[in-house]
Amino acid sequence: MKSLVITSVNPYTKIESQTRCFNAWKALGYDIVSFNPKNERTILLKHGFEVDDLCLIKLSEAAVGLFGKQIPRILPVLNRACGLPYDNYILTNSDIFPAHRKPISSFLASLNDCIALTRNECVYLPNNTYTDNSPYRGGLDIFFFTHLGLVNIFNKLINEDVAERMTFGIPGWDYFLGHLIIQSGGLVMDGEVLLHESHQTSYGKIDEFQFYADVMVKSGKYKAGEVNEIAAAFASNIFSQCEANERNSTLLKRLYYRAPVLNKSELYDDDVAAVLKEVENVALNFNIDIKITASLRGFVKSQLNGISWVAAEAYRKNEMQGMPIIQASFMLLLIQLIIKKRLNKLHVSSVYPMGNMHGVALRQIIQNTHGMKRMHYLLGLFCSELAEHNVFNNDLYKYFVLSADSQRKLSSCALILTICNKG
Repeated sequence: MKSLVITSVNPYTKIESQTRCFNAWKALGYDIVSFNPKNERTILLKHGFEVDDLCLIKLSEAAVGLFGKQIPRILPVLNRACGLPYDNYILTNSDIFPAHRKPISSFLASLNDCIALTRNECVYLPNNTYTDNSPYRGGLDIFFFTHLGLVNIFNKLINEDVAERMTFGIPGWDYFLGHLIIQSGGLVMDGEVLLHESHQTSYGKIDEFQFYADVMVKSGKYKAGEVNEIAAAFASNIFSQCEANERNSTLLKRLYYRAPVLNKSELYDDDVAAVLKEVENVALNFNIDIKITASLRGFVKSQLNGISWVAAEAYRKNEMQGMPIIQASFMLLLIQLIIKKRLNKLHVSSVYPMGNMHGVALRQIIQNTHGMKRMHYLLGLFCSELAEHNVFNNDLYKYFVLSADSQRKLSSCALILTICNKG
């Protein structure tokens, strides 16, 4: 079976990571092509891409009129793909790493003509193992189609005006495409062998989902409401679909998974060692012992490349299961804050920026969770705001202190306050 992987490499950010992913798809025997405007061709060629790796888009196929940038729109790209002689197609974000030993197209084709897949969140690619399991069900990063499935879904898209907005790198369209796939009888499942190395997102059009939400509500499958409520409803649908298809995801991993074969020498560079030394020193002041492992070195290395609380959550889930959630979360937060301090990026404030979504997120957590589940989400909210946006929420911090029922948990809380006072 001939399979084509379709993506769009962004030459202006994290190009090394995208190149590594692109080459990994090629090495597995997939044909893969990146759709880009002409002005990005020279940049990509300088980064080692070959002429045949690139497919240049026309100005009419870009999102200049929508977003002022020559970013490829999804609909024209799929239109081109429909005319190419392949049995199967994989539409993917450019930072998805194929951690499998041979192409998965035939397996997926045996399940359905249209499949939307989640990514498996990964802290540090070289450290990923078979037992690591952190599917990110807040979005859809990979879409599989047989030729028949692609033609059918394309014909549905061209009947929706909003589909003209679908653009690489602009959020929202993945939910809409996933919605159409479900409506068409397709599957949504976890992409157990499709890894994403966690990083902080930098979306500039977070309100874009409104356009898709309106159409999804008209389908009768979702209740009208605030955009975030419709998005939360679809995310819940993703979760349910993935749970229902867990057997297929598990079988996919069992049959095809292969750990990334990458260089681990950078785990022992001076920056990683310096961060870990400072973490040990701070922790010892509160009688907390830090065990340095290769996986912890990998987490530090990943955060030196960009702070991401999603990465911290993935690390905690896979590596710190036996530790109380407050203690584990604050230990990882401490590492992130020390990294920010060393990079002179720790400027803590209790003031939220204009237009922030804190109130909306907090209301959803309070209304929809209880007990330890609420604690989990409140910790995620507090830690992500502090780690990624330098916002320290005093009320949430006091809640965690009052919830601490051991000296170790109290010491973990004190660690965060100490480093923030220095920042």
